[in-house]
Amino acid sequence: MQPWAAPRHAETTLHGRGRAFGLGILHLRGLTLAGRIKDKRTAQQHIDAAWRVAGEFAEDIAEHGIHFGPENTAVHVISTASDMEDHRRALDTADDLIRSGLTLPATRVGPLHMNLSRSRLALGDRDGALESLEEAWNVAPEMARVHPTSQELMRVLTSLHRRSNPRLTRLAKRAGVPF
Repeated sequence: MQPWAAPRHAETTLHGRGRAFGLGILHLRGLTLAGRIKDKRTAQQHIDAAWRVAGEFAEDIAEHGIHFGPENTAVHVISTASDMEDHRRALDTADDLIRSGLTLPATRVGPLHMNLSRSRLALGDRDGALESLEEAWNVAPEMARVHPTSQELMRVLTSLHRRSNPRLTRLAKRAGVPF
């Protein structure tokens, strides 16, 4: 089976909750990949489909170590919006998500805050970018220490600051990034 045929196959062969879960995961993967290659049309199709399927779940569920539901869909939409440089959409989606409360594990919440940091930095909000990066470190310090997005954000933020920033200096030391 060709990879692009997977959603169609799932739609026609799966039933009930398994169908919704399988389709949801496939659409999250699709929107992530489309976002990375900046294919806005395909990304939007997957986003729309993922939201429709996520609506079948009152809250996120985890099966086989994979999360799907409204929260994880929002996290993927935020990441994809950041990848496609639609930073305002990323932040607006995050506002709604965070306001309603997060129940996802740190492995999902840490990258969420890293993506918010990316979008804030792209919009010129250095303090907001630092706050989001700090939140990623608070939620998932082991991940933040080694994650490429976190490391790149740290490098960019340290290069942008002409004077010492104690909060940034503290994070840079924890990450092992020269300041």
